[in-house]
Amino acid sequence: LRKVTDFQCYVLTEWFTAALPAEILDFSHRTQQQIFDDILDQQVQQ
Repeated sequence: LRKVTDFQCYVLTEWFTAALPAEILDFSHRTQQQIFDDILDQQVQQ
């Protein structure tokens, strides 16, 4: 890696924070679980 500025960063990530609408809690547990499964897609790494 080349130092381009005074800010040294040797590791870059693509992490981000997302906020979901509070109304998700109004859905049934099963619907909430399906939404979270679709959003998080936990099986993508497998």
